[in-house]
Amino acid sequence: MLTGIQLIDRNDELCILYEKANIQEQILRNGQLQLNTRHQELRVLELELGKYEWLYGVTTKLLPVLPKYKKEIDELRSALEEEKKRSDVLSDELESPSNESRYRLLKGKDLTPVCPYTYARARAWCVCVCVHPCVCVCVCTA
Repeated sequence: MLTGIQLIDRNDELCILYEKANIQEQILRNGQLQLNTRHQELRVLELELGKYEWLYGVTTKLLPVLPKYKKEIDELRSALEEEKKRSDVLSDELESPSNESRYRLLKGKDLTPVCPYTYARARAWCVCVCVHPCVCVCVCTA
């Protein structure tokens, strides 16, 4: 009988060992998953590091040229201000009624009707209606 009890005890020990082995395998799988995740994060960080190293290289190459660009920007801003002032002056000159180059006199006849009684050009205060070349009616308010 002693062998039967020993067999049962050995079977229980074997089950416990299998459980421990399964737990160890589960821990190993979880560790591998986390390790793979860390490797992916490391790759992403290495790519970002490469990008920032490239930006640093580009920036350090452009750094000596920055004062030149700043000077050019200042010159362009001052030129823009001058052109704005010039544009304002030209706009004011164009809109000014005293500017004789703004208009030109046209040759020809003035076709506004003439009042036969006052011999003046018809305006808002004078209305002339000619029905026939011999008959004209004019109403003028002075």
